Amino acid sequence: MLRALLADPFLIEAAAAAQPSQQLLQLKYAALKNLGAAREAAQDAAAAPDALSAYCAAAALDGGDVVLWRAPSRPFVTPNRSHALRRRRLATVAVELRRLPLARLALEAGLGLNAQHPALLSELAEVCLALGDSGGAEAAAREMLLLAPAHPRSLQLRRAHIT
Repeated sequence: MLRALLADPFLIEAAAAAQPSQQLLQLKYAALKNLGAAREAAQDAAAAPDALSAYCAAAALDGGDVVLWRAPSRPFVTPNRSHALRRRRLATVAVELRRLPLARLALEAGLGLNAQHPALLSELAEVCLALGDSGGAEAAAREMLLLAPAHPRSLQLRRAHIT
């Protein structure tokens, strides 16, 4: 149903107009975001690229939704996919597809919206480490420790003496 809505000629033409209606753009954004969530919920390896594509298209329409950039209330890298929360977002899907540069961009975009988000900082530190950017990881970890010293990941970093 969401794909049919997104493929509707009226919505396509209206969204491509020189002055598109805000309501139609919001409809398209919501459809793309929900399509991404639906494809994620399928928990099918073939669905993950579709979810990522839908989330990227939604972000291109409106990048102001912090929730779109990361998964709420979930460890960023889960060793067991069965523990993954169904409401993952762009950065999480990008990590699962091993598109780490895209995950980093998503997390940095989320931090652009809320620079004091400890979970985004924690996840950015992990992605930077995976990319081999120890300086970026250390900067994100230090910022997270300053902003939220009691955050569970901050405590882990402190115990591990990473920063």
